[in-house]
Amino acid sequence: LDKLKEDNLTSTENVLKASRNTCMKGKAHVKTGLSIAPSFLLLHEAMCSLLESLKCWRELHLHLEQHAAESVRWDTVFKHDLEQYQAVPPAKNLNPSLFEDISPTELMTLRIPPEASAEATIRLEPSLQPFYLRALRLEERNTCARKACMELMILARKAPENAELYSWVEMEKKRLSKTISLKEKGDKHYRGKRYGLAIDSYSKCLAVDIEGVSIQVKGSTGGRLHAVLHCNRAAASMAKYFHREALADCNSAIAIHESYMKAKLRKARCLLRLKRYDEAIDEYKRYISSVNLARKEGISFNTPCLFDGPHEVSESDLTTAKSELEEALQAKRTAERTERAESQRQQFYEENYGNYRRTNSHSGPHTRNYNFTNGQYKQRRQQQQKQQESPPRNPSSSSSPSSSTNHYTILGISLNADANQIKKAYKKNALKYHPDKNKDATAVDMFLKGQQAYEILSDPQKREAYDQELRFRRHYR
Repeated sequence: LDKLKEDNLTSTENVLKASRNTCMKGKAHVKTGLSIAPSFLLLHEAMCSLLESLKCWRELHLHLEQHAAESVRWDTVFKHDLEQYQAVPPAKNLNPSLFEDISPTELMTLRIPPEASAEATIRLEPSLQPFYLRALRLEERNTCARKACMELMILARKAPENAELYSWVEMEKKRLSKTISLKEKGDKHYRGKRYGLAIDSYSKCLAVDIEGVSIQVKGSTGGRLHAVLHCNRAAASMAKYFHREALADCNSAIAIHESYMKAKLRKARCLLRLKRYDEAIDEYKRYISSVNLARKEGISFNTPCLFDGPHEVSESDLTTAKSELEEALQAKRTAERTERAESQRQQFYEENYGNYRRTNSHSGPHTRNYNFTNGQYKQRRQQQQKQQESPPRNPSSSSSPSSSTNHYTILGISLNADANQIKKAYKKNALKYHPDKNKDATAVDMFLKGQQAYEILSDPQKREAYDQELRFRRHYR
């Protein structure tokens, strides 16, 4: 206790404001104290406050279940006024042997039945019971939490003098019901593809735990429940193409449980959609290596909660991750090629046209100097002059294209047109300007141009090259 006082960890409010390192240090002191005095209530209260601050809800409810199981040893030993838990029947399901001779791996995977949870609740000291019920709710042990609430309400009715002591139970029961209801609504909306409503339900469910709480905790409350809610909201956000919001939710879920594989895979997909290829590739590689390592070495329990770990990833999910990794690598190579092509075009422009622009950038409209140093630009300028000297076309003629036409304007489509729109526009153009149906002098020219436009735009590689050329011309004309 003196060590806790030195670190200012003797009250719940101070514990919640303390740093993680300070809490870990205090936790070690409390463990040492409990090894000497295992029934010292102040130390149990300090341990619960520290685990709450660290958001280690699984460890918290396991600690209290072990503490309650130890008290079962004294059932029926003391009678009358010496009985520790008056009005509490002997335990039938909670047994101290559950926690004896058990390895850390087995302890982390241990889940006592709901009946045993109810018996543990009524054997805990009143100051520890709120910690236990909250930990059950945040770890999604809803059946256990419901049973525990019912047992406490029955106990309050049996001892009316303690009714005020258990007034908080009704509020906890409402929180539990609201949490279950909102999560089920969010899942139902998501399955029905009502993603906006799903996001709203998950957001409300995340806020249930802090309703009416005066002390605000930084970040998420933690626990299996909130990790799943963040991951589910990320899935709904991805369906709405809100990839930045989805990425933030994936990071929140992974902060709660660093081996939450579903969240890690969704994070990689968000990064890929945001074209952050290097980060996406690294995330996919970490996902695959974690699964391979878990299959070789078994389960690891280095995180505060345990679910959807690397050992639970199916073969189909692993295969999907590998194929998406290849997709990310291919997308990165394509982006690099495009960037190199753009760089080469920029360099070509600077080498061929840059000197002319530097020479004439400050010339007036009547004193422009046309002393060309590059033959290609001079040839291009001569072609432009010939076009200006040629007789102008009739502007009222809708069938003849202007000098600024391109394959898209010839077919009358937008730059973002898909393959079906291109095909329909080509057929429409061919019917309109076919020489057998249109006797206009320019019909043949327009018909051939339509064929040429369709040949380029219907081929994805040719279209990509053509689009790059268009962007270059618009930028440097």
